[in-house]
Amino acid sequence: MARYSVKTSAFAMVLVLAGAVSAVGCSGVADTEVVDTDVIEADEAADSLVDTSTFFIFTRNDFRKCMWPACGGEYVKRVNRASTKCADGKSAKECYVIDVDLSAIGLSEADATKVSTGFESGLVLLRGKIANRTVGTQVATYLVASEAWVGQAAKTPSGLFYNVNDNGIRCIAAPCKSVHEARVNSSLDREIAGVDFAASGANSKQVDAANAALATKDGVIVAGTHYTVSGAGGSAWALKATEFYTRVLPAKVPTSCPDAKVTGVSYVSHDPSMCARIRYYCESGSGFSGECGCGCLPKGTVQCGDKLCAAGETCNVLESYPVQYKCSATSKAN
Repeated sequence: MARYSVKTSAFAMVLVLAGAVSAVGCSGVADTEVVDTDVIEADEAADSLVDTSTFFIFTRNDFRKCMWPACGGEYVKRVNRASTKCADGKSAKECYVIDVDLSAIGLSEADATKVSTGFESGLVLLRGKIANRTVGTQVATYLVASEAWVGQAAKTPSGLFYNVNDNGIRCIAAPCKSVHEARVNSSLDREIAGVDFAASGANSKQVDAANAALATKDGVIVAGTHYTVSGAGGSAWALKATEFYTRVLPAKVPTSCPDAKVTGVSYVSHDPSMCARIRYYCESGSGFSGECGCGCLPKGTVQCGDKLCAAGETCNVLESYPVQYKCSATSKAN
């Protein structure tokens, strides 16, 4: 793979600034990447922006005194970028939103509270988009989140933000470039020799969890700077964390099982693997089998989530989160 070197110098900074001034034009704020001054080498290949954008961080509360929803919200910005595109289509250093919408993530109530509080404290990164929504007769701007990442060391991040995970490379001699690093909200990526999570001040349990998360598809988001490590295999870059973030996963929707207390409901077995090996007969003619186990239902009924639909009714799954079920009368054809 081809490589290039980028050395930060006064001349290079002049070029960056000149490009920024040129890009500003009439839009007001140039959409440029923050310069990573400690990086002197990077891979030419680029990650898809779909994988590393668009991540936001809280900047400040809005204490202006005017009518809702024009005031009283908060300001957010994209990490690693000099500007953020706001709901009006213009770019600015930060954008105003009335609130954060976490509904699309499907978090548990406890996690949603933790994420919402943590975001306003600057301890959470949210991936999503800024969008206008109609609330009653008003148009309000929200940060609509699709992912939530919680900081583990509870420290103010410094440096740039990177998404890192184990690339599967193993070496005989150190240093070994076994970690894939993709700059967040950018298309730059490369392989590095490792991540020093402990440098953030996180405890050993948090560090162990972060190292384990490196092996997952999501990986870990790290804010930090680079340093050189050397060994028999030469030298390579590694990442020193000032803070790191792990993803908060959606709550698992509990499986609704037939209630054994309902007259006519009887379980043959609560073990799905056992149900797959046995045969049974229900006198009612209605049975069930799945994650809950297997058994029989009252005559003429149909299992519908945690409900039983009576004869002449059908089970409908509503498009909502958490999933809801509804029994409704079967429509008759004319």
